[in-house]
Amino acid sequence: MIKLSQVNKYTEIPCVIDEIEEQVEHDIEKNFSSSIHFDDVIVTRHPRKIKIWDIKNLPKINLISSFDIDWEGSFIKKEGDLIYLGQKKAIKIVDVSNLKKPILVRTVTFPEDQGNYVNFYVLEGIIYVMIDKAIYTVDQTNTISKVIDLSNEYEMMFDYPMDIKVNKNKLYMAFRHCGLYVYERSELDQSYEFQSNHKPVNGYTPTYMQWLNPEESILLIGNDNVVKYDVTNSKKLKRFKAAKMAKSEIYEGEIKRENELFIAANKISKGKFVTGVIGLDDKGIQLVNTPKLEYKIREKFGEDIKGIVLKDNYLLIIGKETGFYLFEANK
Repeated sequence: MIKLSQVNKYTEIPCVIDEIEEQVEHDIEKNFSSSIHFDDVIVTRHPRKIKIWDIKNLPKINLISSFDIDWEGSFIKKEGDLIYLGQKKAIKIVDVSNLKKPILVRTVTFPEDQGNYVNFYVLEGIIYVMIDKAIYTVDQTNTISKVIDLSNEYEMMFDYPMDIKVNKNKLYMAFRHCGLYVYERSELDQSYEFQSNHKPVNGYTPTYMQWLNPEESILLIGNDNVVKYDVTNSKKLKRFKAAKMAKSEIYEGEIKRENELFIAANKISKGKFVTGVIGLDDKGIQLVNTPKLEYKIREKFGEDIKGIVLKDNYLLIIGKETGFYLFEANK
């Protein structure tokens, strides 16, 4: 397997997609709106359907199963054998322990008088959900509790949290304009207390988070940069210099292999996919490689990235309009 920083280019190769042709009312129903990847499986979300794919034997991609969902929503989260599907005013929870026969086990419905939620996170069966300017938890009995009220934060009047992560008793939020916020749950009364926040230098922060090392460091991803934060001291966050891919919109996910991170982005001006490799060390992160992508653009104005997977020397990029692009690494 070629080391990420040694890949010179990724060349598109044909992939064989084994899927039964479906009749749809609107072509938009074929679009890919989001995806998750685990083991040798990809779960893709479409406007009215969830599809589960087997990628064990690339370049062959097999559809394992599919099931219908409502139009609204785009998020997919997974914990254990459950996937959580965000809808406009609900979250549907599906058991995928048998990938051939997914089973809906529970639906969380939010009151109509509450605003629409922005994003959510799942830890040990508890759903942490962001609705307007508040954070709520939902337990396994569907009991909804407000745990953090953000309505009095003047700075957030025209802002809201874009992503959320929870680790043990600490909760992290990334705001589009206000940066990274940290709260800690009290052992006495289980309430959350504000610890600190760190604002972006340019007033516009990356809006998705991924753990680099839980309890130690977190990555903020989005716009044209990836930012590493040391969060070991929740009252004094340390921000490292950003790794940038100029004039690009970086996809919200990253893939870690050895001591490197793989990222993919849309080149804004050209409508093309671009890729980068970020090196990790004690001093922070830096862009160390930008492998070329040799492929045929299928859409005139390009496609938004809705998923990336690395498997051995294969790179799989999921485009919003036409789906799977399969590449092979070359030195």
